[in-house]
Amino acid sequence: MLVSGCGQAMPPPVVPDAGHWFDDDLAPCRIGGEPPHTVDDVIARINALPMPVTVPCFTASLPRPLSIVATTSRFSAQPAGGPEDPRVFIFTAGSLLSIVTDGQGRNLLEVGELVTTSRTLKAEIAFPVTAPITREQAYAHLDYVPASTSCGLCHTTEEAHPAHPFARVSIAFRPPARTLMSLERARTFAAACDPAVQRERCLAWASILEFGEVVEGAFPASFADFIR
Repeated sequence: MLVSGCGQAMPPPVVPDAGHWFDDDLAPCRIGGEPPHTVDDVIARINALPMPVTVPCFTASLPRPLSIVATTSRFSAQPAGGPEDPRVFIFTAGSLLSIVTDGQGRNLLEVGELVTTSRTLKAEIAFPVTAPITREQAYAHLDYVPASTSCGLCHTTEEAHPAHPFARVSIAFRPPARTLMSLERARTFAAACDPAVQRERCLAWASILEFGEVVEGAFPASFADFIR
């Protein structure tokens, strides 16, 4: 059995029905366990996965149902890859994760751990992960300028977290309503993806929409509106 960072045993892997084109890549990633609630939980889950770990492997590992919101906004350090490749936010109790299905941010996982109803502790993890990572790596990957990180350029009032070196807490935003993509529309782009032509992009879609129920989420009303 696998053990999480909190010392709790994860149940045996949950293997999807056989016969899918993505089985060789993603079936070994189905390790079960509880959804990650903190940055430390995310790190423990990554370290429990078979190395090297990709973004789709991490996403496929998450227990279902998944609550997601997709946005086509490109005003971010992790922008959408285009009108058919949104930035996908995944909601868990305590954290907000984000990935993109293609584009310059496709090898990044962004993590926002709620510290208040309107501020999050930010972390960024670059993939593939080839060896166990630490909390410090998750914070240090953010590009630092003298007084803030790359997150602080948009997420204002950035402050140091008192308990974690390098960690920064800042305001949490929700993307403009005009950029939101419905779950139904996201499914049409996933269904049109041809793994013989764009395997990595298709794996990203499969890791989100396969393996169980996916529901349309919503940003907390306490988050600020991102005006761009």
